[in-house]
Amino acid sequence: MLASCAQTHEDAEQVDHLPNMYPDYAYVTIPVNIAPLNFEIRDIHLTNIETILTIEGADANEDGNTLTATSNGQSLKFDMNEWKTFLQKAVGKDVKVEIFSKSDEGKWTAFKPFTWQVVGDSIDPYLTYRLIEPDYEVWNRLQIKQRCIENWDEKILADHNLQENRCMNCHAFGNQDPNLSMVYIRGENGGAILNRNGKLRKLDLKTDDMISSSVYYGFSPSGKYVTFSTNIIIPAFHANPDKRLEVYDSKSDVYVADLDNTRIISSPLTCDSTKLETFPTFSPDGKYIYYCVADRKGLDSQNLKGLHYNLVRIP
Repeated sequence: MLASCAQTHEDAEQVDHLPNMYPDYAYVTIPVNIAPLNFEIRDIHLTNIETILTIEGADANEDGNTLTATSNGQSLKFDMNEWKTFLQKAVGKDVKVEIFSKSDEGKWTAFKPFTWQVVGDSIDPYLTYRLIEPDYEVWNRLQIKQRCIENWDEKILADHNLQENRCMNCHAFGNQDPNLSMVYIRGENGGAILNRNGKLRKLDLKTDDMISSSVYYGFSPSGKYVTFSTNIIIPAFHANPDKRLEVYDSKSDVYVADLDNTRIISSPLTCDSTKLETFPTFSPDGKYIYYCVADRKGLDSQNLKGLHYNLVRIP
């Protein structure tokens, strides 16, 4: 929540460490079109935050060379319009970030300042991702969402509630083109949903001799082909709860789908039962397929450290 600039930090105690900020935005390079880098200070005794941004080397008293934001709590948000105006003026320069916090005892702290580098290059305005519960059992309560990184607006592209709680696999775009994408819907009447210029088409990418439906995939530069892997994925839990879950393939192969002629192309090189082939992608010129391959012999959950993949390519 934004608060009045009447709060003061003139008597703040200077400390020689950065704040416990989340996300950690210290010393990052930011594009000119990024939305405000709002953050929170994780301190239960904190009651106020004041942040001052100053373009280094510029007159702090000149209009537009500084930006101040305050809050009555642990979370701080910058004004959208003020932020965008400030970034435009800061292009090609460093910005000094000063953060002050006030404790519930009324004591002000001045944290060690850090800098941001503002660049004039803009990045693609949209990011898509799969939203899923941080749990190993709730696999079907998920969404595929789109976020505009210029203002943080979000839009749901696919929702489990509209898919009868069926799993939606990882999605992919062709050459970062929003007019070419694909997502796999699992379960009865599922399939690969291809988006071409806003027209949706369901593809059957599974043949009887495949070990599974498509898992990881990537488009050719022309958009006429897609290479994909079929994987039997096994989760391996550690006895030590501090260690992360390990996920590995027990079987995996790589194929190519001709999207115009609706046919599957396979090769003995990418469907070797003694090997694990996965993570395929086309080269930028479309002449090669790169993928990872490992020896499947003797693989089990007890010797995962001995599993080593090689990066290979085929024409």
